[in-house]
Amino acid sequence: ILTNDGDDQWATYVEGEVRVGPGDKITSETLAGAKERCHQEFDVEAHYGELAGVHIEWGPLWSWTEAVLGGDDDAGGLVQLTPPEDMEVGNLPLHPVAIDNGFAASRIGVVKNEEDSTPQLPFAVERVQWFQPPSRSVWCSNRAVELGDENSRFDLIFWDDAGEVVAVI
Repeated sequence: ILTNDGDDQWATYVEGEVRVGPGDKITSETLAGAKERCHQEFDVEAHYGELAGVHIEWGPLWSWTEAVLGGDDDAGGLVQLTPPEDMEVGNLPLHPVAIDNGFAASRIGVVKNEEDSTPQLPFAVERVQWFQPPSRSVWCSNRAVELGDENSRFDLIFWDDAGEVVAVI
């Protein structure tokens, strides 16, 4: 994705490679396993309250989280995401709002630095794999691979309600 600043100077924002084919699923984790790992239920409004506390405030069309689950120290988070009933989501492989809500779940299960509550927002995606269209509701597991003061890495796995992998980011 490029943009032109008007002086014939082009800036690259996104580079990538698209490969079409069956591909190999790069995860062996199941939805049942994620629910077992993330067995503690959290309040959805408190989840959104913590996001608002770091200036991430979403309106009703962006607030898809219906359930928030976490577990022990390295369990990460698991959220159930459903678009508003009257919202048409189209025929997308995975709606961008679902992906954004999945990224926001990264705060679940991460030890918070009391002095600096600035969220580590995504600025790069290493790989996206789509396997099938989602049902209306999806589950997203967000688990830290590497945690740092400035940068961290997370794996996101999306499943449909039947437990089939929809996407891995």
